[in-house]
Amino acid sequence: MSKRGTHNEENILGCPLMVCRQYDIVVDEGIPFTVLRNARRSCLCCCRIPREAKDPESSQATGAPESAPPPPKRWTPGTKCVCPALMRIKQVEMYPAYKVNRQKCSTGRQLEIVSRRLMASLKRALEEDSEGLLRQERFYISMSDINSHCSHDTSLCGKLSVHVEPEVDNSDTSECGSPSEHDEPEVAKCDTSQCGRPRGDVQPQVAKKIVELVHRGMTSVKEMETYLKNYVRDNIILNRNAQLRSRSKYYITSKELQRRVWQALRECKFNSTDQENVAKYVEELREKTPTLNCFFRACEVKHQEDNQPLQDQTVHILESLAQECQETLLFCIQTDFMKELLLKYSSDVLSLVATYKTTECVLPLFFIMVKTPSCYAVVGAFVVQFETAECIGEALSVWRAWNPDVNPRFWIVDCNEAEVAAISNAFPCGRTIFSDYQRKQAWHEWLSRKENGVADVFHVKDLLGRIADSQNEEEFKMAISRLDQSHYYLQNEKLQKYIIHWLSIKEKWVKLYRDLPVDSYNGAELRLYLTKNCGQPSLLKLVKALAEKCFTEMRAQFFWASTSPLD
Repeated sequence: MSKRGTHNEENILGCPLMVCRQYDIVVDEGIPFTVLRNARRSCLCCCRIPREAKDPESSQATGAPESAPPPPKRWTPGTKCVCPALMRIKQVEMYPAYKVNRQKCSTGRQLEIVSRRLMASLKRALEEDSEGLLRQERFYISMSDINSHCSHDTSLCGKLSVHVEPEVDNSDTSECGSPSEHDEPEVAKCDTSQCGRPRGDVQPQVAKKIVELVHRGMTSVKEMETYLKNYVRDNIILNRNAQLRSRSKYYITSKELQRRVWQALRECKFNSTDQENVAKYVEELREKTPTLNCFFRACEVKHQEDNQPLQDQTVHILESLAQECQETLLFCIQTDFMKELLLKYSSDVLSLVATYKTTECVLPLFFIMVKTPSCYAVVGAFVVQFETAECIGEALSVWRAWNPDVNPRFWIVDCNEAEVAAISNAFPCGRTIFSDYQRKQAWHEWLSRKENGVADVFHVKDLLGRIADSQNEEEFKMAISRLDQSHYYLQNEKLQKYIIHWLSIKEKWVKLYRDLPVDSYNGAELRLYLTKNCGQPSLLKLVKALAEKCFTEMRAQFFWASTSPLD
């Protein structure tokens, strides 16, 4: 294997750990250890080959004077490695004298206490008398199987070979013009986001996946880049022996990806024919039921000669698309039965549930729900064109105009900045509280990402859960103290910043501060129902499914829940 690079985490190297699950290598034997080095090696058959140096005699033939200083040497890259096979190496130093006897720990809590005591004792021993401490050095190796190799002959895989990399003059300068101090030039300060990535056509399989992700509601270019990278690696490259010239088309630049996301959003959000059909259907509903609260406004696009995506990739795609619209699409509906429920059970708590990602329709679908003695019931629904604070706030203003006497103290929302900002503008006196279900989902998603370096996701989630469940000031302080003493928290700077941000808005999720009279609604039943009954890609089919089927069945389900005997 040739050297491709190493992944060293400053917050883990040299620090005593009990468990580590980074880089596809799990170290969990009940023995404390410190990580000395993490390394990654690529396949030998695809290592970089430097270009041949020019013949010194050729320079004399050009007639250049001998006294002229030689031109500065620059690093010239060779062929790019295309084989995805990797070997990962983790070098650790074990301390067997502080091994945890897991058989004597009957509960997880007891195991945690014993582990903390041993880790504290180990840290003191390392500070006081590190030379007399018993140590064992180990290497953990994870290798790709032979089926992972591609673009070369695999007959020699698994046989011993020797590879000597060419020496590089330390006086050489890198391609960026800075001195080179390593075997390979330091190019980290350069913008390498476009390096080695073609600008040609994208393979249909990847292009289709981009459109599919947009329909699911994924519009972040950075998030989609990570997803596509894993998708290509796990589903395409490992399943076919792709050559370099064809395989390179599976990767696209950030700018090209932004353009394709933009195009997919325009095609599904600016369908004029579908909007005209919805307008006709809404008029039919009004004629059939005059007391029905129903509002629809079609999208009106600005007349611009150049409707190209913004060049600044820091601007969110949804915000830039919304700037194209003179007026955005908006659909709001409230049946007579919903108004009756709202008047009867109008309380201090309402829930705003975003469910559009469970349907095939790419437009954001929201439900407003109220707590009844038997269940949560829908008292309003709306569809907006973009999930922005302005679009959601406008829909809430329409719903509030239909119900001027409703002014709840609390709104239960997802962990979404646009929803929080929209409710703050439409209902200034209402407080926004995060849904427990969505909060836990957001924690799990962030903690599970490899780039965040959380060694024990379950342990950190337990620490955060203790903070969230604090009922009084004493429990809250104890939970914070337990978090501050966790080595998983102390050794991870990213995790510290993430939790500090959550603690800055503790009024929205800690039970001690939110003072919520009822339990939050997670919307799981509603999302499951919509997945089965509203799987339609067009807006017209979605509106018809809501008006003709969903609301009728929701009403019947409410009466069934109200008349069912309590357990």
